[in-house]
Amino acid sequence: MSKALIIVESPTKAKTIGKFLGRDYTVISSMGHIRDLPKSKIGVDAAYKTSPYDVIELTDIMHTLLTDSNMHTYYTELGLRRSLDFDWNNTGKQVYEILSK
Repeated sequence: MSKALIIVESPTKAKTIGKFLGRDYTVISSMGHIRDLPKSKIGVDAAYKTSPYDVIELTDIMHTLLTDSNMHTYYTELGLRRSLDFDWNNTGKQVYEILSK
């Protein structure tokens, strides 16, 4: 019996989903966008840059984002504009096209 192949965006998701699905499935990652990602937007410009390991700094930033309406509005609008670059249906089609070759 052949295994069903499931492709998800990130390696972490692939590992987690693979644990739930078991041995009848092969779960792999496309490692995010595999083409059509504008080179000018490779960086995450919609994020407040900080160390994910510095709990104090993260706490301070979260507090600021929740209490400073200008900063909250800025990053909310920036994140929403950035999300327009992504289309999961298109990403799925691209993965299918590449794997079909």
